[in-house]
Amino acid sequence: MYYENEVFNNYKVLDNSVREDSFVNCKFENSNLSDLDFSGADFENCVFKDCNLSLIRFEGTKFNEVKFIGCKLQGINFAIISKLFADFYFENCSLRYINFMDMNLAETSFKESEILDCNFNEVNLKKANFKKSNLKATRFSNCNLKEANFLEAKNVLIDINNNDVEGLIISKMEAVNMLNQFGLKLK
Repeated sequence: MYYENEVFNNYKVLDNSVREDSFVNCKFENSNLSDLDFSGADFENCVFKDCNLSLIRFEGTKFNEVKFIGCKLQGINFAIISKLFADFYFENCSLRYINFMDMNLAETSFKESEILDCNFNEVNLKKANFKKSNLKATRFSNCNLKEANFLEAKNVLIDINNNDVEGLIISKMEAVNMLNQFGLKLK
């Protein structure tokens, strides 16, 4: 099915599947979309606000200029989406147990979000914005973090030997915390 300029408020899907549907300029608000199958769907210029998107399946899904604001995303494997169409914006979201792997998320915003126990593996995060986010137990491996913004972020743990961190923007306190992982003590 094709949807354009629709607003889905308290949206419920009865058959747990919206496979291969297309959504253009649509808004999803205050909706529990958990455990749905969005595989093969297309989202263009869409906004998800105050939605629960936990355990959603996105295999082959395309995202073009999609915003998640105040949403709960848990247990999602973004590594299986259509990598050519991965354009996101996250603000004030709760992201837990999310897998981002082999993706181009350059200039993506994750600001003011709880990013807990997530995995970024071989992800281009150049100029990404993690400002005021909590990154507890989140791992970065072989990532491009050039000029990424981690100002006022908490629990930042980045292995500087395993990631490209040239021009990384981080608060002094978090920089000291990162050095502690190598056993260094500043006086």
